[in-house]
Amino acid sequence: MSAPRREPLDLADVARRLDGVLIDAIAVVHDALKRPLDRRDKADAQPVTAVDLAVDAFLREALEPLDPGAAWLSEESVDEDTRLTCERVWVVDPIDGTRSLLRGDPEYCVSVALVVAEGRGADRVWLPAAGGVANPSTGERYLAWRGGGAWERGRRIHVSTTRSVEQARVLVSRSEARSGRWRRFDGRMRMTSMGSLAYKLAKVAGGEFDAHGTMGGRNEWDVAAGHLIVHEAGGQVTDRAGRALLYNRPTPLFGGIVGSNGALHAAFVEVLREAEENSRG
Repeated sequence: MSAPRREPLDLADVARRLDGVLIDAIAVVHDALKRPLDRRDKADAQPVTAVDLAVDAFLREALEPLDPGAAWLSEESVDEDTRLTCERVWVVDPIDGTRSLLRGDPEYCVSVALVVAEGRGADRVWLPAAGGVANPSTGERYLAWRGGGAWERGRRIHVSTTRSVEQARVLVSRSEARSGRWRRFDGRMRMTSMGSLAYKLAKVAGGEFDAHGTMGGRNEWDVAAGHLIVHEAGGQVTDRAGRALLYNRPTPLFGGIVGSNGALHAAFVEVLREAEENSRG
């Protein structure tokens, strides 16, 4: 039996209040960094630190008043399948880019999105409706809500207008760059490696870069906030085959991501396909 439908939210108000939560989350990060990071590796070999856990605990408490009763999906919390029948779910990565944090690189972010159910029955899907990405190292705060545009600390942002892959400024993951998976495109487009998927998508939304693609699997919490920010800035985010992204699924994992200014999206999906084929030998 599905949960009863809830009243619609004022998404602009949720986003405004979320911005305040992100400001406080940055303060939590800075405070946590004054103490030992206390790193350990999880079962999937991904690192987690005391900073990740402190931000996770803070966000769970701070976000609850913004939408009482919304379910919870976070990288650092036990997943509860009760979320699958909820109208609204917070999808959270307390620190996206923990490896960057451990290296001291300013390329990690707090990423928060509220995904909301649309449709009924077999047609019911969950999509991002409000979200934000905050970089504690730089102070950047990207914010978006459905129909309200994308913003960075009060300044409205837009994707670029680049239409040619050859002229594109492209962000790729550090691990994929190190492994040589993008070597085929050296000299064919301008590539920059960077940590944090959420941060890379925010940079595409702001027009500083034209596209980002990753071949490896990425979780919903890595993508949701950045997806909405790019969309509201005029761009497009899909899986690596160009298919729409849907959220709040039993296994919250996407098989690769493409985010772009929209104008070169189809071409960059093809670039990612070529890069994958080349990396397989």
